[in-house]
Amino acid sequence: MEKEVINILESARKELLTNGWCKGEASKGKQCCILYAMEKHTFNGYNIHTQKAEELVKDVMDIQGSITSWNDAKTRTKKEVIEALDLTISAAYSEI
Repeated sequence: MEKEVINILESARKELLTNGWCKGEASKGKQCCILYAMEKHTFNGYNIHTQKAEELVKDVMDIQGSITSWNDAKTRTKKEVIEALDLTISAAYSEI
């Protein structure tokens, strides 16, 4: 796995733990959704590395549809989002 992808995942995790998580919109004050957290830590927002990070989360978590829809699910919790990033980061490191 490319180091840039791992950096995005780790930065997104830190962002959500530090500033909070939200659903239903990209951001609310300092809080943000999982995808926006990944985009915030890339040079030009959404790019090829962000796309790869998003696809890896979807693969690891067996997400059907968009990661945004998964993030915004009515019963989704911050704990589940952080756990998804933790599992994805572990999977990414195992591919190095």
